[in-house]
Amino acid sequence: MQGLDESEPAAAGRWLTGTVTVMREAALDLAEENRRDGPEETA
Repeated sequence: MQGLDESEPAAAGRWLTGTVTVMREAALDLAEENRRDGPEETA
């Protein structure tokens, strides 16, 4: 890539992969919590 040394694209890739992993785990935790709580009734 233009303007980046060889290590910067790899570092950006690791950061992005880590960020996506954290978001995926948080989404799975939230989904599990929602399943455990059961459906909520709205009135």
